[in-house]
Amino acid sequence: MRASRRIFSFLAFCALPLAAQEVPREPRQIQMPARIDGLWSGIILYDPAQVELETTVEIALDAQGNPGGTIDLPSQRMQHHPLRDFKVDGRKVSFTFYRNSERRGPNSPFVFEGELSADSRVMEGIFTGFYNEEKGTDRVPFSFERIGDAGDERAEPVHPPVISLSPDSSELFTAFNRGADAVRVLILISPT
Repeated sequence: MRASRRIFSFLAFCALPLAAQEVPREPRQIQMPARIDGLWSGIILYDPAQVELETTVEIALDAQGNPGGTIDLPSQRMQHHPLRDFKVDGRKVSFTFYRNSERRGPNSPFVFEGELSADSRVMEGIFTGFYNEEKGTDRVPFSFERIGDAGDERAEPVHPPVISLSPDSSELFTAFNRGADAVRVLILISPT
C-alpha cells in the first residue's frame, strides 16, 4: 500500500502544470535601443603608440530624431567640423566629414563605419580617409567612448609649454629631471 501511494504521489507531481512546479528561470535581458547621440571621445588608431589621433565627436538628435554633429581632431587643427551622411541601422552606425585633401582633392570624404556596444557606451569600427603613399586611402580602427551628453562641455586640449633652453647642459638636465615621476619626452631641435 505504501509503495502505491508513493507512485501515485510521484505521478500526481508529474501531472502538475509546469507553472506550478518550481523551475528556475534565467533572468530576462531587456534590450535597450542603441543611442548614437552623446559626446564621444577616443582615438583613430593609425600606428599603436606612435600615431593615435585623439578625437571628440558630438552627436545630437533634432526634433524629428535625425542625428547631426561635429568632430574635433586637434592634430589636424579641426574643431567643431560638421559631420554628415548619418546612417543608423540597429547598432550599426556610419557618418562622414568632408575636407580638402592634398592627395585626394577637394571635398574628400572621411568615413566612420562602426557598431555600438549593447549598452551604447562604446562605438568601434573602421575609419577610412587619410591617404597613405604605400596603401592609398587608409582603413584603420577607431574606438570612441561616450563621455557625456550632446551639449556637455568638451575638455580643453592640453598644450604643455615649449621651453627654450640655453646651450648650457645643466639647464637641460634640470628641466628634464623636474618631472622624474612622469613620462617625459625630450626633443632637441637644432638648426643645421
